[in-house]
Amino acid sequence: MKRVCLLLLSALLTSASTDCCNAQTAKEILTQNTKAYLCIPDVREFEKHWNETQLGQLAADPVMKPFAKDAQLQIRERLIQSNLHVQVDWNEIQNACGKELTVATVLPSKGTGQGVVLIMDMEGREQEAQAMAKSISEKLQAKKAKRSEETIDGHTLVTHQLPRETGKLKADQVVRFTIGKHMVICNNRSVAEELLGRLHSQQFDHSFASLPAFQKTVERSRSEDSDRNLAPHIEWYVDPFGFVKLVKAARNKPGVTSSEYLDLFVNQGFDAIHASGGVVYFSTGEHEMLHRTYVYAPADPKAEDGDRFRLAARLLDFPNVENVEVPNWVPRELATYMSIRWKTREAFEHVGTMVNEMAGSDSYFEDFLQSLKEDPHGPHLDIRDEFIAYLDDTIHVFTDQVLPVTTESERLLFAIKLTDSHAVAKTLRKLEHDKEFNLHVYGDLDVWEYKSVQDVELPPTAILEIDGAPLVAPQPQEEARSIANTSFTVAHDYLLISTHMNLLEQIINVTPNSETLKQAADFQMIQEKLTAIGAGSDSCRFFARTDEEYRTNYELLREGKMPEAESFLGR
Repeated sequence: MKRVCLLLLSALLTSASTDCCNAQTAKEILTQNTKAYLCIPDVREFEKHWNETQLGQLAADPVMKPFAKDAQLQIRERLIQSNLHVQVDWNEIQNACGKELTVATVLPSKGTGQGVVLIMDMEGREQEAQAMAKSISEKLQAKKAKRSEETIDGHTLVTHQLPRETGKLKADQVVRFTIGKHMVICNNRSVAEELLGRLHSQQFDHSFASLPAFQKTVERSRSEDSDRNLAPHIEWYVDPFGFVKLVKAARNKPGVTSSEYLDLFVNQGFDAIHASGGVVYFSTGEHEMLHRTYVYAPADPKAEDGDRFRLAARLLDFPNVENVEVPNWVPRELATYMSIRWKTREAFEHVGTMVNEMAGSDSYFEDFLQSLKEDPHGPHLDIRDEFIAYLDDTIHVFTDQVLPVTTESERLLFAIKLTDSHAVAKTLRKLEHDKEFNLHVYGDLDVWEYKSVQDVELPPTAILEIDGAPLVAPQPQEEARSIANTSFTVAHDYLLISTHMNLLEQIINVTPNSETLKQAADFQMIQEKLTAIGAGSDSCRFFARTDEEYRTNYELLREGKMPEAESFLGR
């Protein structure tokens, strides 16, 4: 009888252990050494709601499918293949994933390098998950990877050691294990063993979920909608400086130089930004997309009395204001609009220490300003007293699209409020002797147009780099293209800067009878919705008409003219 009781107790404990193991989410499994985190809490819910959005429907459009497929391929190659060294596409992952899917970057507790880890909940999809694991293993072995197995605490740890590639300091590896409902794939043995140990022991102390920065960003974002019974479709988090340091330190290539710019930002106090993170919801019934983001930047203990941050980081001062007013000259028909509050005059003063560090001189910033003012061959311009002193804290930015769609359809305007528009207009008059600026007179207004002196050959660009590899691959060298012209003027008590002269003319000629953005029904509706979800005292507000926002790029992609476009994406 005693033996039977012991067997029953053992079975119950084993069952409890398995159930507990199955209950853990990735943020509990991961440690506080996690520097970046992207989680889809429910893959099927994500797919369903994404397909209901305009973006999802656009990606499914036959015209856009090749572009969307290529984007998926780029993400797979740069985010998964280049870090985890496995070839797997979204359909395989989707079929193998029971619910939660997470990719994270982790600092190993032991050893060096970085651990990029994929954690997949495969409950109800165990056969599909094992088929995916088999496919990954076969592809790795086809690349001459050596497969080995080791049993740790009763669980099989599978390691594929790839041959060292030319130009790399060491060979890459892929480590995989399954425990309970979780499949874990990692590129770092130390990180894999640590996660296996946490899952086996059910000891989840010092978890990523308990990290104060995670609580202040992701969990706080989730709590904003807790009373509305909404479940996020995406959770994300990044420790910006920790992540960049980790990625650079883990570069598997010789001769990598030190990160001067990273050191510069740290030295100037920007590492006070501990983390940013948030949640994203798609197709909620009320919203096409709802996202909440928090930035965790507590006061820097090294800051001087009265300051939150130190040195150049003090320029991160975006005061909140009540009742954001849209100027009467902002037109009704536009694609995107954003208003920002920023202490511009103070930002100018605070940037000096950064300029000095970059130049390697404690006086470079002031010496440069002095030379602009006193150099007999210079513009005789006192930037601080004749220009910066008249900048207010209000900034507006908007874009529109000119039809029919051409490579120059996308127009942008940047406006900053002035405290003395006449003084700034007088200051700009000092540009009339500069051959790179053309003066156009509209009534009593001076409109300045900057034109590049010569065509400039633009280097290949990448949108984002991970491990030194561009998320979007550099394009082949193309013919030289001229930099787009820039026009600016002082009107409506603002300094207006635009990519197109005709947009400035339109704003200059606004009359009391002109239709404005703040009269538009859709804009008013969005403002009401923002107020309903907590907006009121804000430093920034953004508005976009998604059909107009994407129209130009969609048409140019459809016609194969995107490489010629003057838009941001085209460039």
